[in-house]
Amino acid sequence: MSLDELISRYRDLAFGKRLAMLTLLAVAPAAYDLWNHWPTLQEERVLASTEREVADKKFKEALKKREELPELELALASKEKEMTEASKKLPDVFFMDQILQKTELIAQELGVSIKMFDPGEEVPSETAFKYLQLPIRLDLEGTYGQISSFFDHLVHLEILVHIENFSIKVADAEDVSPEEIKGLSDDQQQELRRAKTKIRATCDMVVFRTLTERENLAIQEATKPPVKKEGEKKKR
Repeated sequence: MSLDELISRYRDLAFGKRLAMLTLLAVAPAAYDLWNHWPTLQEERVLASTEREVADKKFKEALKKREELPELELALASKEKEMTEASKKLPDVFFMDQILQKTELIAQELGVSIKMFDPGEEVPSETAFKYLQLPIRLDLEGTYGQISSFFDHLVHLEILVHIENFSIKVADAEDVSPEEIKGLSDDQQQELRRAKTKIRATCDMVVFRTLTERENLAIQEATKPPVKKEGEKKKR
């Protein structure tokens, strides 16, 4: 069919059909392009939706952190106040004779026998607020109640004391005389023997003190990263 025949037939068509044909010819390229790119458009739509969900989640998290900021600031201020109050209790030097005297007085009062009192080496803390801690190795003997009360008295001294590396074992039990168990039931006799059983406890009693200005500067210098010389940089 020639071009002239096609034009003639087109002219013979009703106006509505010619309009519909023109509309179809105009829309066809766009429809074909949409059909080809439809899977890609769907993937982009899903990706955009996912990114929006992630952005919304991050926004809500940031908003929540912002709302919690005043509470966190109050908590930080409280911790800083506690650190300041605690630092006031730290001495500038270790008075070992006083520490030994207080430890001995508590032991005598409770009937605990101190077999060893051995101070170790001073160790700087690994915290932002620097201080020195000194472990003192203790070897004690007494009943379970006596040892428990001894530790309770230590940690409530006016100086800061921490107990760590704690271990206990059963030592010799005291003999129970016939007069002591006379009239007691078997359970009461066993309870009396347990109360008289001695235990041996070892631990580190850690005491603390503040750093002098000189010690603080020395620690800061020791923890600084090494400075590279200009010659070493050029060689590399």
